[in-house]
Amino acid sequence: MGLIDDALWVYRNIKTFPQMQACNALLHGLVKLGRFNSMWDNYKEFLSRGFLPNVGTYGVLINCCCYQGDVLKARDLFYDLLMKGFPPNVVIYTTVIKFLCNEGMMLEAECMFRLIKEWHSLPNLYTYNVLMNGYFKMNNVKRAFEIYRRMITDGLGPNIVTLGILIDGLCKMGELSGRSKLFSAEMKKGGVLANSVTYNSLIDGYCKVGNMEKALQICSQMTENGIAPNVITFSTLIDGYCKTGNLEAAMGF
Repeated sequence: MGLIDDALWVYRNIKTFPQMQACNALLHGLVKLGRFNSMWDNYKEFLSRGFLPNVGTYGVLINCCCYQGDVLKARDLFYDLLMKGFPPNVVIYTTVIKFLCNEGMMLEAECMFRLIKEWHSLPNLYTYNVLMNGYFKMNNVKRAFEIYRRMITDGLGPNIVTLGILIDGLCKMGELSGRSKLFSAEMKKGGVLANSVTYNSLIDGYCKVGNMEKALQICSQMTENGIAPNVITFSTLIDGYCKTGNLEAAMGF
């Protein structure tokens, strides 16, 4: 038997009901092992024995819903948490918002985002990143940048993940060229240093629109800033040259 099975055996054979922390740990262990039905069965049994779930319990239940792909149940559990007067932590509500975004339910995601701001506290940078990424996936560049500006207004500076989301989103929309100066300004303002992922996203964006001169400039900047081009960098450049018909330049890599 594994440790979780040992824990279940102990639970079923002790006369006293285990403490809240032990119950949550057991449910969490079952979720990590992918034993979702067992998790729900044990949770129902806990409730029948007088168990009162706390914020930690709801976090486990919502995570289980996410693994199972049940976005509506995750949402309902979140609102149930609020109705019971529990202040959700940033991990829980960001998990639900990310789940809603992944399912394309942006209206619901933003409603929850606003609710949290009004009832509890300001979302953190990760929450904003999740919401921006969701709008880019829905091809809504305008709304993604509105969320970005709201994040700045709320006193949160972008990190490397934020800039990566913005760059990747604009690359996919083919709108990078017109906003490239924004990233340089924001990185300098926030003291954010680009990494290989950021540079590769920029290079990919310029390659996709056939601007190989700019793609090479970014590659040079990358090297000048002490970041070595990797296999993704070279593959992207080769692909870009091939698509522009410059096979000779592609063979040079």
